[in-house]
Amino acid sequence: MTTRTWPRAATAWWKTTARWRNLRRSCAKRSADCSRRRKGRDNGVSKRKTTVFVLLLAVVLLAAFAAFKLYRDRRASFPLTYREQVEALSAEYGVPVPLIFAVVKAESGFRPEAQSHAGACGLMQLMPATYREIAERLGEDCDESLIFDPAQNLRYGVYYLSYLYRYFGDYYTALAAYNAGIGRVSGWVADSRYSSDGVTLHSIPIAETETYVRRIRDYEQTYTKILEKEG
Repeated sequence: MTTRTWPRAATAWWKTTARWRNLRRSCAKRSADCSRRRKGRDNGVSKRKTTVFVLLLAVVLLAAFAAFKLYRDRRASFPLTYREQVEALSAEYGVPVPLIFAVVKAESGFRPEAQSHAGACGLMQLMPATYREIAERLGEDCDESLIFDPAQNLRYGVYYLSYLYRYFGDYYTALAAYNAGIGRVSGWVADSRYSSDGVTLHSIPIAETETYVRRIRDYEQTYTKILEKEG
């Protein structure tokens, strides 16, 4: 290379070097910009995912709380008061535990002092005449002062349910008789309009008794679930 051409070559080299340096800087800047934008997008997606997760978690927790509150409130409406005695009487007389609880809830709401306008008394809402009849069937002295006693009233009521079941052969027919009386229900099961087999009732002509039986069946199902859940 001659002395005259050297400055030109040097100038060209420096220009080329500068262009490459500028190009690298430009590429680096673009890469950094792309990285920042990508990071921003990733952060945005991550934030959206986090927000969705938090919302879903909140919905699940609220649903769980609502379900728990509903169960707690419903459970409070279906107490297992007198459970030990109820289970003992169930074993003695063969009446299902859930059915006993259902009858007590429907009849008195577990209030041993309950008394109807018709004169039915206690947990199982026994009429004094029925109470005396049960005492006679059990061969016991009739002490009517004990009609409101929870243990006595419950024992007599469960015995009477078992008696009605043996009499009619069906618990729901027995429940109808518990509400409407043996004589009336005996007429219903003998009438083809209300019973096709002389045992079960496919129709109950008194609305109050029909509602009573249906309510106890509903209560019985609820108590069955509670007892299965709680053991």
